[in-house]
Amino acid sequence: GRVWKAANSYYWPKSENSSLTFFAWSKNTNECSLAGGAKVSCDPQKGIAFTDYDVKSNMNVDLLVADVAANKHRNENLYAYSGVPTLFRHKLSYVIFKVKTKEAYAGKEFALKSIKFVGLGSKASYDQKANDGTDQVYNTVGEWATPTATADQVYFNATTPVVFKNTDFVLETEAKAKTSVEQKYYLPQALSAVPTPGAGVAGSIEVVYTIKTTEGEAVSTETVTRYISAKSMFAEDLKINKKYTCTLTFSLDEITWDPAVQNWENVEAADITIK
Repeated sequence: GRVWKAANSYYWPKSENSSLTFFAWSKNTNECSLAGGAKVSCDPQKGIAFTDYDVKSNMNVDLLVADVAANKHRNENLYAYSGVPTLFRHKLSYVIFKVKTKEAYAGKEFALKSIKFVGLGSKASYDQKANDGTDQVYNTVGEWATPTATADQVYFNATTPVVFKNTDFVLETEAKAKTSVEQKYYLPQALSAVPTPGAGVAGSIEVVYTIKTTEGEAVSTETVTRYISAKSMFAEDLKINKKYTCTLTFSLDEITWDPAVQNWENVEAADITIK
């Protein structure tokens, strides 16, 4: 049958007193280079580590690290194939936005221009912390250090604003024919409270949209910019292997949000109403 194997063949040790421990990571693509000066290392005790990983340089990379397969003597049939059990887990936070109007407004057409995270942590280091140094107990999650850099990160930006109505419009899937989600994977990190979100205020989410009004033969279009606190949007910190689905609901005078969170496993983040 089909197997996963290295380009060169390797064989299990013959002695029952010998064993092998396996560490693995992936980008969920056919190659494993990282951009922006990020470095990858592997230590028998600490496991996989990423140094200075930048999500802006590694745009939309689904970073994965496998659970440590410790003290193995032979191939096993735990998952789909016979081999070393290799269970990969997502190491970033995954964000999905849905947009809709609160109701069907007569003579009004809403269209989304952009969604941007302002001053969000963009560079940090990850440590699998595989072994505590005293026994073979391995951590399957690991942790990210506090980000060492922040940057504006654009989730969505359309050259021509994308029209949406009073039903869920999932930007990642439904808008693909017209434009694309620029960045859907973000660094897990603590989010600070932002009492007054606004332009250039770190921890804010900027939403830009248009409202076209038709009254008889008269047509006018207004561009509206609103700011939301990321902390209030997600109602928690961004966490490893969490998928946040944020529903933005637009009305003529406010935006409301309804977040949901799942393990990527899915997370519904905020359901926000935008006025």
